[in-house]
Amino acid sequence: MLLAILLKCCIIFLIINPSLTDNPDRFEFEDCGSSGVIIHEIDMTPRPFIYPGVISAKLKATVKHSISSFDVNMNIVRTINGIQLPIKCFIFDGANVGSCRYSSDKVCDHMNFWTLNVTQSFVHLVPMMKIFSLIVKCPENTISEQYVDINNYQFEIPDISKYFSFLASGIFNTTIIVNSPNDPFGQPFFCGKFKYVLKPRQ
Repeated sequence: MLLAILLKCCIIFLIINPSLTDNPDRFEFEDCGSSGVIIHEIDMTPRPFIYPGVISAKLKATVKHSISSFDVNMNIVRTINGIQLPIKCFIFDGANVGSCRYSSDKVCDHMNFWTLNVTQSFVHLVPMMKIFSLIVKCPENTISEQYVDINNYQFEIPDISKYFSFLASGIFNTTIIVNSPNDPFGQPFFCGKFKYVLKPRQ
């Protein structure tokens, strides 16, 4: 399920690009040193992400080995008119959202929050977490060795402007790092950089 969280949080996109570019209408992914996960293909459409609307994702990935204890570190930077605005970690409706650290015992709680209360959550800024949640096994909070093949996974982004009007559009650069103290193959277990554009429907 952790990979699902990485998959729910990382909805599948185009064939992995070697580097991030400045094309505002592309969804881009760059591996930043994963030791336990190989992303073969990831894509998300439409590009840019339009809300309210539906996002379709696909993912092909290999989880090389299992882990039972981990934490997820997220860093989000929003760019508007060329100005980069780091998003801090804050509490919204009882849950930590933004550039936060999530321990493994809290991952499923956050996944349930994002899934059940999407209209009041931060998921619109981090749609990759929707994909990530498909990989993590809850409530055990584990990630198992597996091959992931997800096609046309769909979820809805509601009209989030009423909740996050100050963050409801822009270019977003999000880094997700998963570390495990029990990982014998080194750190991090997963490290991915994602770039995407979020816009309101006209």
